[in-house]
Amino acid sequence: MTNYKLKLVKSAAALALGASVITTAVVAADTTASAKTTYKVSHGKLVDAKTGKAVKGYVVYKSTLYYNGTVKKGYKTVGTGSSMKLYYNGKLAKGYKTAGTGSSIKLFYNGSLTKGYKTAAKGSDDKYYLFYNGTLKKGYKTAGNGERLYKDGRLDSGYEVYGDIDKNPSLYYNGYLKEGYKTANKATLLFYNGKLKEGYKTANNDTVLYKEGRLNEGLVLVNDILFDGSKQNEGLKKFEDKTYFDAKLANGTYKDENGVEKTYKDGVEVNLAVESVSAINAKTLEVKFNQAVNVTADAFSVAKGTVKANVANVTIAEDKKSAKIELTSKLTKGDYTVTVKQADKDALTGKVSVEDEKVAGIKVLSDVAPLATNKETATAALQVTNQYGEDITAANYSNLDLTATGSSVKAASGVTASVDNKGQITINLDSSVAKTDDKVVLTAVDKTTGTVTSKTITLSTSAVASDVEVGTLYNKDGEVLSEDATGEFYLPVTVKDQYGKEITDVAAANAALLVTNTNATVATIADTNPIVSTTIDGKTVLAVKVTKAAAGSTNLVFVVKATGKTAQSTVTVKAGKSIAGISLGSPVNDVVAANEDVKFPLTLTDNEGNEIKTLKQYKAIDSARGLNTLDTGLSIQEIDGALYIVKDASTVTKGTTSILVTSKTGKIASQVVTVKDAAEAATITGISSKLATSFREGSTSPITVSAADLKIEDQYGRVMDASKLGSVAITATAAITGDKAVFTTGTSGNSATITLSGNENVATADSITFAITGKKGSELSKKFTVVKDADLASYSVKAVPTVYVLDDYSLASAAQDSKYTSDEPVVLASSKAGDTVTLDKAKGEYTVTAAPTLNEAFFKDDNGKAVTEKTVNRTVTINATGEKITVPVTYSIAPAKASKVEVFKKGTDVLTSKITETSKLKANYDANALLAAADFTTTDQYGAESALDTADEVTFTKVSGTVTFENNGTENAAVTKATAGSVVKATVTKDGKSATVEITFEDGVEVVVAPK
Repeated sequence: MTNYKLKLVKSAAALALGASVITTAVVAADTTASAKTTYKVSHGKLVDAKTGKAVKGYVVYKSTLYYNGTVKKGYKTVGTGSSMKLYYNGKLAKGYKTAGTGSSIKLFYNGSLTKGYKTAAKGSDDKYYLFYNGTLKKGYKTAGNGERLYKDGRLDSGYEVYGDIDKNPSLYYNGYLKEGYKTANKATLLFYNGKLKEGYKTANNDTVLYKEGRLNEGLVLVNDILFDGSKQNEGLKKFEDKTYFDAKLANGTYKDENGVEKTYKDGVEVNLAVESVSAINAKTLEVKFNQAVNVTADAFSVAKGTVKANVANVTIAEDKKSAKIELTSKLTKGDYTVTVKQADKDALTGKVSVEDEKVAGIKVLSDVAPLATNKETATAALQVTNQYGEDITAANYSNLDLTATGSSVKAASGVTASVDNKGQITINLDSSVAKTDDKVVLTAVDKTTGTVTSKTITLSTSAVASDVEVGTLYNKDGEVLSEDATGEFYLPVTVKDQYGKEITDVAAANAALLVTNTNATVATIADTNPIVSTTIDGKTVLAVKVTKAAAGSTNLVFVVKATGKTAQSTVTVKAGKSIAGISLGSPVNDVVAANEDVKFPLTLTDNEGNEIKTLKQYKAIDSARGLNTLDTGLSIQEIDGALYIVKDASTVTKGTTSILVTSKTGKIASQVVTVKDAAEAATITGISSKLATSFREGSTSPITVSAADLKIEDQYGRVMDASKLGSVAITATAAITGDKAVFTTGTSGNSATITLSGNENVATADSITFAITGKKGSELSKKFTVVKDADLASYSVKAVPTVYVLDDYSLASAAQDSKYTSDEPVVLASSKAGDTVTLDKAKGEYTVTAAPTLNEAFFKDDNGKAVTEKTVNRTVTINATGEKITVPVTYSIAPAKASKVEVFKKGTDVLTSKITETSKLKANYDANALLAAADFTTTDQYGAESALDTADEVTFTKVSGTVTFENNGTENAAVTKATAGSVVKATVTKDGKSATVEITFEDGVEVVVAPK
């Protein structure tokens, strides 16, 4: 876009015309008849009044235009300048009409050029042209109260920022104010419907803030997002009466600028406190904190009144916001105080009131009661639970008043039913009448609390579950149950009836057993029908599938409903690997400068004390126990066998920046660095050893030196990579000038040329001073020499690169404009001073033996086996001395394949890794679109560089935003949708070699599907 600081001129009222464009020649002179006696009209013809002959050429007579004596048909312009007229069928054309082509189009009204500003139509746009005094208005001009922008009389094309950019510019697209939102001037301006957007407005997914259409300055809160300038805030910062971390209200614990940890909730600093204390079972208290607490188990203590309670175990939650304290004895009625000691801080305390353990529930587990062989008794089962749902049958069975009623019931010693400490019920029966399917009502009452239950069960002589046994937890691969476990785990269960026979039916086993999981936060089983059939060591068995949830232990209790028999297994889930320690070192960069990646050494240790050294080891840790999501621009990378946090160059700007890395386990590491100015070319310290610095006497070919041929250091004394020198302009100046000059020099951008002046007989050497354009003190002088034939002392031959042979056995180098190396040796001659020049074969300075005949037979070894490569020796003879030099030449018929893929900015030789698509894309962004957005090149094994027109495959990866892909990882891969501001990485592969670029879709990708 172009910015123009112009005072805008109010346009005249524009008139929409349905004018047609007429292309005609213009009659240059005023051809109006000056005297009535010169011409006359005879029989409709204009003739000379004296001769009576038709008047030749164009003549206007009595307001009528004639041509060769006949009224001129069609349109015709007459005259020049402001007096030009437009005729139609000999008369001045009525109404509005345009005539002419290109920049010469004119607008007429009733045959005369219009006055002032007028508009005219082209196609469907009735205001396409803008005329002033009948001619296209030169330069830029707005019309329609600034609604339209014209350039040289036509609606402007493309995007244009018009007006004083520092005051109130407008944005036009194809001549009209741009509808909707659009950034311009390198995204420093935000327009809405062509005008600077009023008030605050965010862009790029709320990452950039504009105020009154310009990048915001200072701290401001918009849409609950804190911006520092135009970007979202970074780090800890106070705004008004709230504190923010990055762009949102601070919630958590952070280090301030002095390294002091502070905790915030909704932006307000809060002190660590106990949120609640509660009893979760008969021996365990759970304490919750308002934020993560950094303490160990030995910091917890419990007291009832003034009496200290004995603590058996303390389990701190992974998020450190709660802890479970198990006592050695059961809780009793009263107030308990939990105290948590803190280093260098006041202890935290919390209280809870609890009740004595009591019977809260009684449940008869059995539906049937198996008859004894003599039918004098039958057995069933019950369970007593406390207010926490725990089984307390053994401690309370003797306090139950248990009775049985029914036609088969007969008291023994006055007792109809009894229960033992395992919950097994014995029902006393009249053996003479008891039979299968008789009903018995069991009623149990706790004498202390009055808790009661009653259930009708059925007598049975059929086989029913009577006993249960539990095996050892099993995994087919021998894996240990842990948070990181990936396999399936089963706990085998054996159920037997009253006759000792094993029950193998899954449904029968589920109906017969009550399975209880005491801690579902550690491991889970199916809520219903937990017993399944599986295969262990080749045998089909019954088992319960156990699924890990979190580190810890739980008990699985199995109760036979019919008999009350129980079995129990403790299942332990080992803690999975987690990040237990983070250390972030100072940057390894010798200089931290803007627009460069910054690498921070990262040391991670797991909960077993082992260092995590590779990216593979880190990725093996469950994300729930790894690092929290890194800030935009940060990534974990493995470099030379070590881990680093790398801040992407695109996010590194001058000033102070903080890096924060946190783990899901509450570990924190940070670094604050000061970023210096971006690197700039500062001084030239050397020149490439590969660059020729000697001319052969009489040579007419120049030596070209580019910035990449020079060793250039930045302002920090670092040698700059050649890929960053594409925009560095240089100059070259010879020390000797005038009529004694040895060399002449020329410069163009980032390269310079040095040519023999023809005065080499005056001197044979001179210093060429190279400098960075506009940088004083950047100079470097290098001696360039002229080598005379009389000074040549030794000869050598350059190594010949592998020669590419095509399928028809011709050399690839023979093709027109070929980039491949021929098999002709390059012969060098050196002077005693060490200056080197190239000899010319065409001038008879040397000869070389003939090249081999290339055919099918050539590409075979001594055994007749086909080979793709063969080397022969060719002999070079120096004619001046007779010296012979043998040079090996390797010929290869292997097809050319890419050995390297590179990406350059479009139309330049500057390497790039980023592409920006500024306009809204309405078609799939596929490989063709990608390859057209930059210059992708391949270099094959023969060293030839070619443009990459097609890729074997393209793989897109989302970096940010909302994007969708199709056919990803193939040659037909495409981005089918991307929201504005989305960033995608694309990896282009050819012959197994690849290059990756990052694409930013400023206005997104939205494929428009035509209606059927």
